[in-house]
Amino acid sequence: MSIPPATDGLPLQSAQCPLCGGANACGMVRSGGAEEPCWCEQETFSPALLARLPEARRGRACVCLRCVKSQ
Repeated sequence: MSIPPATDGLPLQSAQCPLCGGANACGMVRSGGAEEPCWCEQETFSPALLARLPEARRGRACVCLRCVKSQ
């Protein structure tokens, strides 16, 4: 399951993982938009991991690879 992008037109909030606060290496944050695809588009996120995300951060900040791999 992938994280659906925010559709309300608001920008991504952070280059920090919403779970651990570490750097998430988000390609969209680095490029300032959708010009650079993000590594997370190729990952699978478990429903349990997605449930841990604060509602306000869903679709706005990538979970870091460390948190994805520890799910």
